[in-house]
Amino acid sequence: MKSIVNKVLTFLGAILFFADIYVSLCVFPANLILDLFCDKVSQAELEGLEYDYGQMAGYPAGEGVPVVQTKEEYEALGAYKKIEGSEELGGREYITFETDSLIPLDYYRLRGGVDLAVHSSRRQGAVIRYRKSFETSPYITDRSYYNRCYLVALPDGNYVLAWLEDAYYWKYKLAGRVQLPLGCKDFMTANEKEALAPYIQEYGLEEGEILMMVSDERDEQHKNLYFLVQLGVLAASSVLLLVLVVAVENIACKVFKVRKTNKGGESS
Repeated sequence: MKSIVNKVLTFLGAILFFADIYVSLCVFPANLILDLFCDKVSQAELEGLEYDYGQMAGYPAGEGVPVVQTKEEYEALGAYKKIEGSEELGGREYITFETDSLIPLDYYRLRGGVDLAVHSSRRQGAVIRYRKSFETSPYITDRSYYNRCYLVALPDGNYVLAWLEDAYYWKYKLAGRVQLPLGCKDFMTANEKEALAPYIQEYGLEEGEILMMVSDERDEQHKNLYFLVQLGVLAASSVLLLVLVVAVENIACKVFKVRKTNKGGESS
């Protein structure tokens, strides 16, 4: 009986360990931790940028950043600021707001700095497959290389489409609402327009525009750090999992020992 219990616990422990590897390295959003150490970006800092093509999207929003409340305010925003008294455009027009509803969609956009080509070796030789820049069902091992598209509720209840870090969805699930990071409008690609057309029609959304709340530049700069954070999460969760398995095994052994002792007493 004791050997059967040990085998069952070993089997369950192996399943949990492989699930832990997948969640830690392929699902867990590293920015859930990194944002705790990231300073908020104020409106004054945004206005002082030498160049601005949207690279600050996704950073925590700080003091002075416009807070959008209604659909009308959102639709009035442009992709770039208008310079008063000039026909030229300035930097990106960043916003933020708090939401109490995030709906994940099965549409994904490749992160910045991620290699399109994936090399693997087989008996027949090297095999190369290519990741898509826009995906509806990425490989489970590729999930961490993509940002997901969400339907995000404005404070007035109307929805907008946004590319958003999964970290904010985790925060939303934990608290029921979440303060979103810096975001700016961007134009959809042809593939995105076609794929997201049903949601645009159903929710009465703007055609051809989407709220960008991720930064390719940030992703590219931090890609190695993301991986290190995920490795750290894997190490910590593996230790906790090991402690849990050992504790359960000890409890099972004690229960088995007590039952064996009781049976021995009855038989005598």
